Order: sequence, then C-alpha cells, then structure tokens
Amino acid sequence: MGRAARWRTIARSVVMGITCVALSSGVARGQLIPGGIMRPGGGGARPSGGGGTRAPGDSVKPLHKEQKLIDFVPPDSTMRALLAREGYRSVVYQGDKVRFEARERQLRLTGAPAAVKRDETMLVGTTIDFNDSTQLIVARGDTVVLRDPTQPDGDDVVATGELRYDLQQKRGVSRALKTSFASGERWFVQAGQGAMLGDTTGVGAPTMVMKRGVVTSCDLEAPHYSFEAAEGKVVSRSIMLLRNVKLRIGEVPVLWFPFIFQDMRPGRRSGFLPPLFGVGELLRNSPTYRREVRNIGYFFALSEYTDMEVSVDWRSGAGAGRGQGQTFGFGGFGGDPGFTRYNTEFRYRWLDRFVAGRLAYSRDNQRDGRLNQSVSWNHSQDFSKTTRLTTNLNWTQNTQIQRQNQLNPIAALGTIVSQANFQTARGPVSLNLGGSRRQYPGRPQVDFDFPSVNLTSRTIAKGWFEWTPSLNYAATSTRDDEQGIGSSVAYLLRPDGTIDSTRVRGGKRADNYTFNTPFKIGDFQLQLAVNGQNTIETGPRPVVIQDPIDPARDVTRVYNRVFQSRADWTVSFNLPRFFQGTWNLSPNLTFANTDGSNPFFVRSILSDGAWVAQSKRPSLGLSAAPTLYGLFRGFGPVARLRHSINPSFAYNWSPAGTVSDRFLRATNNRKSTFIGALPRSVVSMTLAQNIEAKLRAPQDSAPDQGRKIRLLSLNASSLSWDFIRADTLRRAGKNGNGLVENNFSLAARSDLLPGLDFNTSWELYQGNPISDTAVFRPFRTNTAVTFALDGNSRIIQLLGRLLGVGISQRTAAPDSAEGGRRSRERSAGDQVFDDQAQQLGAAGRGARLGGLMIPGGGGAGGQGFRANLSFNSNRVRPIVGGNVLLNDPARICEQQRVFGQFAFDQCVLQAQLNPPAPPGAGIGSVIAGSPIFQSPPTETMQGNLSFPVTQNWSAQWSTTYDLVRSQ
Repeated sequence: MGRAARWRTIARSVVMGITCVALSSGVARGQLIPGGIMRPGGGGARPSGGGGTRAPGDSVKPLHKEQKLIDFVPPDSTMRALLAREGYRSVVYQGDKVRFEARERQLRLTGAPAAVKRDETMLVGTTIDFNDSTQLIVARGDTVVLRDPTQPDGDDVVATGELRYDLQQKRGVSRALKTSFASGERWFVQAGQGAMLGDTTGVGAPTMVMKRGVVTSCDLEAPHYSFEAAEGKVVSRSIMLLRNVKLRIGEVPVLWFPFIFQDMRPGRRSGFLPPLFGVGELLRNSPTYRREVRNIGYFFALSEYTDMEVSVDWRSGAGAGRGQGQTFGFGGFGGDPGFTRYNTEFRYRWLDRFVAGRLAYSRDNQRDGRLNQSVSWNHSQDFSKTTRLTTNLNWTQNTQIQRQNQLNPIAALGTIVSQANFQTARGPVSLNLGGSRRQYPGRPQVDFDFPSVNLTSRTIAKGWFEWTPSLNYAATSTRDDEQGIGSSVAYLLRPDGTIDSTRVRGGKRADNYTFNTPFKIGDFQLQLAVNGQNTIETGPRPVVIQDPIDPARDVTRVYNRVFQSRADWTVSFNLPRFFQGTWNLSPNLTFANTDGSNPFFVRSILSDGAWVAQSKRPSLGLSAAPTLYGLFRGFGPVARLRHSINPSFAYNWSPAGTVSDRFLRATNNRKSTFIGALPRSVVSMTLAQNIEAKLRAPQDSAPDQGRKIRLLSLNASSLSWDFIRADTLRRAGKNGNGLVENNFSLAARSDLLPGLDFNTSWELYQGNPISDTAVFRPFRTNTAVTFALDGNSRIIQLLGRLLGVGISQRTAAPDSAEGGRRSRERSAGDQVFDDQAQQLGAAGRGARLGGLMIPGGGGAGGQGFRANLSFNSNRVRPIVGGNVLLNDPARICEQQRVFGQFAFDQCVLQAQLNPPAPPGAGIGSVIAGSPIFQSPPTETMQGNLSFPVTQNWSAQWSTTYDLVRSQ
C-alpha cells in the first residue's frame, strides 16, 4: 500500500471512530473557559467571557501561541491504537454536533467552538466544513483561529466571518485576517481581505498577502502609529512590500508613500541602501529647481563586529542663473554649482573588549572645481573599571563648502568639534587628560583646547587634618583668526606706485597653570593656591600706550607680536563661625594683590620681557548672613502674609599698598590715574527677599493645610562701597564715587505668573573702575524675559475648563523635586541643537541624514504640552576712544565683495546665524590698550512649542526672530 493510500485509510478510520464516539456518547461536547481549556460536558456550549479569542477589529495584536485554544477529549483505547500506528498521519476533530456525508466525504462540525487538528496545525471556529478528499477546511464564526506551531516566527492567524484553509498546501484566505511575524522585532499585520501561505520560500516562512492592510510594530492595544496600505505582502524573515501607504500617528494620517519596501531578514546582512529622493526629482516643477538624490550605495556586513557602507549624494547644478558666474563668482552656476559627494563609513563594536567606534570619510566635488574633504573618527574603549578612552575627532578641509552643501540644518548651524579624553584613577588620585578642537562654518578660524590635564585627589583625612590637593594645566590657542586683529587686510606699496593687498590672519595661545592645596584643621580652613599664565598673540595688534617722551598724551603703536606672562599666589584663612543659626558671623583673613585686576608677577612686551612684581596686603573681613522676616495679617482669600529678607553683609579692611612704576608700565596703566593702591574700607551687601502668601484652607480641612504661594521674589547682585575711595575722589575733585562693582543685576519671579522669569543687568561705570577717570553712568546691557507654559499652568487649566477640554494636571510645588526636574528639562531642551550638532560629526551618516531628537516626549513620563517664549536684548556701552573695532557681520564679510554681492550676502547671513565669539573670550585680553571689539546690539524673540501627538510621539516647533534686522 502506498504512503498516500495509507494516510487516507487512517484518516477515514480516525474520522469514523471519532464520529461514533460523538454520536453514541456525546462526550465531545464542551465549552471554552477562561484560559482556553475545553471542559467536557455541559450542553449549549458558548464561549465564556474570558475566552481565548478576540474580535479582529479590537486591535492589530493577535493571539499568541502559548495561549491554549481547546482541550480535546482524551481518546479511548481504540483511538489510541489507531493514533499510535506508524507511517500514518492523523486528523482529529471535535464539536457539539457532527454530520458526515460519506459519499462526498464531507464533514460538518458545529459547536462553540468546533475544532480540526492535523498534526500540530489546528483550526478553531463556530462551524467547520472539512472535506477529506480535497483537504479543504472552511471555518465560519465571529472569530476563527488558525494555529500552526511549525511556523516559529508567526503568531496565530485570527479571521472574522470565514476562513478557507488547505491543510495540504497550508494556504488560507479570508475577508478579515490578523497575525504577526517576528523579524528582529515583531510586526503586527491586519488585512481587510487577505491570504496566508504557510511556506512559499522553502524555508518555512509564513506569508501574508493582503488588501486594505494595516502594519505596525507597536504592541499596544491601540497602536500609536501604523502603516495603512491598499495592498501588500509580508514574508516572515524575508520581505515586506506595501503599496499606496498612509502613515497614521494614532488616528491621524500624516504622510503618504507610493510604496514601502522593508528587508525583514534577521541579523545584519549586506544589501543596498534605501535611496532618498522626492517627487520633485522625477517631475521638476520649476526650471530653477535643483534635483537631489541621497544615499545611493551599498551596506557591507563584514563580520559579527564590523560593517561598512559606501554611498553617493548628488545635487544638480543645472539652471538657476546660468551665465551669471561673473556676478556671483561661482563659474556660472548662480551661487549653487551642485556637487557629487562620496561617503564611506566603517563601524566596529566588540563588546567583549569594551571597544566601539566608527571611521567616516566624505568628499565633495563641486561642479565649479572646488573640493572639500571631511573625516570623522569616534572611538571609545574601557581598559578597566577606572580607565577609559573616548575620542570624537572631526576635520573639514573647507568649512565654507561644508556649510553650503549641508542638507541637515543641525549640522549646518553647528560648529565642527573634536574631543579626546583619557581618564584613570590610582587610589585617591584621578587623572583626566584631554582636549578639543573647533572649526567654524564659513570661516578659517580654528580653536584648540589641548592639552588639558587635571590631577585631582579625594580628601585625604588624618584625624582632625584634611587635605584636598589638585593640579591643572590647560593650553588654549586660536589660529587663522581674522576678527581678532586690527585689520584683516594689509596694503603694500609696489615699486611702480600702485597698491597691493594681502590677507592677514592672527593667532593666540595661552598656557594656564593652577595648583590648589586647601587644608582644614578642625574648623580652621586655609586656602592656598598658585597659578600662572603665559599668553602670546600674533598678527597686527594696535596698542594705545603712554608716550614715553610726553606722558601727558597717548600714542598708538602696532605690534606684530605681543605677549604677557603672569604668576600669582593667594592665601586666605577662614575662621570658625559664630552665632550660627542667627547672624552667622564668619571672620576671614586674606592676603590679596594691591592691584586686584592684575596678578602678583607680570612680564610683557611693555616691560621688555623682564619680570616685575607688585605688593601683597592683608585684608581682614567679617561677614554675616542673617534671615529677617515678618508676619502680617491677610485679606480676602489670603490668611497670612510673610515677608522674608535674606541680606548678606561683609566688611573688609586693607591698608595702603604699593605698586611700582615698572609694574604700571608693564600692565599699561597710568600712575596719575591709578587708585588701586589706596587703603580699602569696604562694606558689601547682597539682598534677596520673598513675599509669600498662605491661602485660607478649605472648610473641611485642618486650618494649617492652606496652600502657600510666592507672590514676589527679588534677587539682587552684590554692591560694595569703599569709603576711603569715595573720600579721596571727592577731595581731589575727581569723577566717580565709592561704588566698587562695575556690574549690577536684578532677577524677579512670581507664582502668580508661573513660568515667568525676568532678569536685567547694568554696567555702572564708563571707563576702568580702578582709574579716577571712570564716570558713574549706569547703562543697561541686558534684559531677558522668559515665559513658559505647560499642562500644569493655571492659565492653561482655566482655558481648558472654559473650552470644556480636559487637561491632565500633575501638581508640583515650585521648589519641590518635581518642579526642579521640570525646570531642568526645559533647560535641557534649550541646548538640544548645540548638543546634537556636536555629536553629528563632520562626515558619516549622522551628519548627512541625522534628524532632530525632541526632548521630553509626550508620554506618561513626559511633560505633555509645553510652550516657551523668550525675549533677549543685549547691547554694549558705546566706548569712548579711538582703539575700538566694531564686530559687525558686514565688516567681517567686507572682503567677500570681490566675489560679488551674492557671496557677500551669504557671508553676512552665515555670520548672523553663527556669530563669532568676542576675540580673546577664551584666552583673555593680553594687554591693556589692545583693541576693544564692540558688537552691535541684538534683540531677539524666540518661541518653542512642543506637544504630544500620541502617548509615545511628540512634535516640536521653534523659531527665532531678530527684532533689529527684522529677520
């Protein structure tokens, strides 16, 4: 007997045997109970409330194989003998009622549920028609479940209405199907009309062909995103192809795609990269439109630890201003010559060795002949628990081309930063060695912070003695600086009488040394520090100095190189406090420099390279920080008012000091106007005050349960008055007064307008405060107003109640941990562009294709709706004198006019988007009398809005408006 004939014989025997059992004894009847177990007995079987099936319309998440669908009635001895025969395959069925047509070999099962099982494949429904000849099963019911455990990557197939299934071919079709496939992650698929194929690839991969399908990888009952396709095909561990696709976030359609192709093969494997292009690349709607295609390339899975990708980006240079090259200076390409970019990126990750990194290279070939190359190398390695090396190195050959051809706005606005850091620890001592390098888009300037060495130690304690030493060295430098010099163009006279010009660039370098060795003996503290600095500036440096012949007048000299070296030491004693908890008196003794604006030792070009020193003088001080408050009767809803004042007083006295003429000459100060050596009798005060209100408690609560709010909080910076200085200037008939500080700031906040912060600052003196020529003339330099709203704001809650919109509220006191966390999240969001720009690198996938990550999502752990509006006004006091340079983008880009108006406008726009730091900001002025760079005033309005689209998706919008330039 052949194998097929034997299979049919045993199938018939099993069918007849189970039919007899069902007709004679009726023990095959049962009902589905919670957990999916079939309980024998009990007529009128119906699915119980927690049954193992769910309607396909509930969600796209199907049943899992581990859920038990049905428990078949145990076979008797005859059935066990038949099932145990070798060389045969069995088909088992079960239901409330069974009708078998012997001539047509048609079997009908009716039950709640009815089931047919062949080997491991099981089909469960309300009514099942099974044809033994064709091996075709037709299952009907509100919910039909097909389970095939031989398919390890797929879940149960759940159908609605009717499912036709071929047991031999393992193929089925239904009007409503849903299932899931595993491919690295699990994809949930639902079809309005679909067919499932058990194996069409020969590797046992379940397949689903569908119309009106929904695909998502979100396992929530209501998925937060899904792809809705008109038709498609999904092959587990192989491919997913969808056509006419809508991306929905929640229930909202967001994007449309003509097709989506997804490689679902598990693991890393080589293959083509998905190219990026738009409809405009196929159907250009304007002769000025530049076609652009990105990410054409191939991915190589080299090994388990490494991979590499090679790609090409292309942008056309056709149209848009042909023949205008003489005007724009780009060879007839209208300012946009187009480019071809070649990209290579190699990645490695070796977990066992704690090594990971990537190496990327990019080359831009523009059609005007210009070239740019970029390299990025990221590497991290842990040598031990306390020793680690991290590098993020980036280099760009031409920063102007780098910025012009960037398609990622974050990378276009960010500077190109390289960083390296090595840290280790031995016992209590920690070593941190590193540095950074920074390039600026559109400018040749390069800044270095390398090397930077920090040697620190934990507190070394021995009984009542504590010591915390630290040693730091940092070198900073700037190369190819065009803004930090008096003129970036040098003019030369030719022998024939004509004038020639050449670009001039300067540079800076500063070496800083610091050694701190604080001691603590009981309550007695001794602060001892030694520091030094050596600074050199190259390039034309105009310096205003005192005329050696006529000290009454000043002259300007231009040096090609200026330098200054500094060395200083400080000692201070902090004595034990008195009256702690009330006045908090704290005496101290400090040995300070007579000229507090300069170090103890100095040498410069004005001292002919010789070291000169000033004197030290003792400073005795006493400080107090009491807290004063008063309670006042309330009114209306306010039960009581509390006004607290937190002043901080300090008095310092110093005797007269001496500063030699050589020291004043080395620091470019005038003896006739210098008042820094006068005795000091200074009173300082810092004031902070709060006005708080305690609201009346509800009638059904305790009297002390009233909520507290802060009506007004004012914080002012420190102000100091020198009595001796004021008296000396008054008797000499000079300008000025005894006010020591040159800057004053004030900040305000109120819970009546939560999220509103106000800050303003003033510059008090015009001129150098240590000179008797300084004039007390307050000038407002900065005003900043920030207003933040979120779902917890009372204004939003009130508007929500008026509009009938429910807004979830999570209360948090302004000073609580939750309030502090929200404040930190807002601060982190403000820095998101800078942080991500530094992480993108100069080359590689992140710089070309990376997107913006939105901080603080709208999920359960996020903050939901959030809006920030800020106003910033910054201006610099007009400086009186001739050695002033205006740090204006128009001046910086003036030399670009030789390339045409377009090049000049682009340079100005780049300088406005990424304004240069004030020259010397990272190093400090080398010598008094050097050029003072004055920036034009700025007033900007900035708005940020973020809100949740679904529980797991957020959207963010931000903009900045320049009120001065109206841009």
